[in-house]
Amino acid sequence: MRNPFKPSAGARPPLLIGREDMRQDFSDSLDDGPGAPGLLSIFTGPRGVGKTIMLSEIEDEAIEHGWIVVTETATEGLTSRIGESIRTANEELGEGSPGRRVTGVTVGPLRVETQLPPEKPLNWRRTASELLANLNRQGTGLLISVDEIHAVDRTELSELAAVVQHLREYLREQPGYGVHISAVQGP
Repeated sequence: MRNPFKPSAGARPPLLIGREDMRQDFSDSLDDGPGAPGLLSIFTGPRGVGKTIMLSEIEDEAIEHGWIVVTETATEGLTSRIGESIRTANEELGEGSPGRRVTGVTVGPLRVETQLPPEKPLNWRRTASELLANLNRQGTGLLISVDEIHAVDRTELSELAAVVQHLREYLREQPGYGVHISAVQGP
């Protein structure tokens, strides 16, 4: 019988063999909430062993549990993209983005003046905390998935680590579900 799987970067095999324990451990950590040992994970290994496939598997597991999943690849601008994804998710779950407001009306040739709210700089640490509060009220959590983390700029990696540390401290003070960070590191 010919092997039905043709290995190529990120292609999912028709059957995942020998990884069910890893997926089950991840699923259990989602159910266990903050403090669960599986809430931070890095998949390492030589090229072609299925690190990215495993990352996709746990993303699917998180989605099945109703978690918000932010999926990224470690290229320039990583933390900005994660921040924007978190802002978008927060707006969708919360009150939405602030909209245009009417600032004046002139009745004599009819004229309506409007103004957009001022653009706030992204503080994704604060925005992530707000998102976790929204998710906690809904009984769910956040997965941030980063592929090829070995290639990320050290400054961005430091920022990502600092925000993750902040979120973990935030979760200690808030009962609820939480945040999971998974990454793939390898050649």
